[in-house]
Amino acid sequence: MDIKELVAAVRAHAYKNYNKNGWDFVVECWSDEEIEATIRGTRHDDDESSISPPITTAARAIKEVKSVVSIQADYRDEIIATELRPQELTCLKYSQYLRWPLPWC
Repeated sequence: MDIKELVAAVRAHAYKNYNKNGWDFVVECWSDEEIEATIRGTRHDDDESSISPPITTAARAIKEVKSVVSIQADYRDEIIATELRPQELTCLKYSQYLRWPLPWC
């Protein structure tokens, strides 16, 4: 598969699993370029030993993106569980705890 097909497969998986494991971040916030960078491994640090072989299957591309978005989802869930009650969520209250922009604010 070429990189555009891998990105399309990740995006399709994200839409299908929108309410699971942070895939809503991919749908709402990630561009195709960000998905591609994650698949290629260019979002990792500069340590050459941490670079894995190229991803050539949709399953591996999805797994790679999931490893990133699940961290964001865990962070969001922890904030909601410890800092805010869901009925009190507003852009102002919610965005002050996050390090990434909320596109709907």
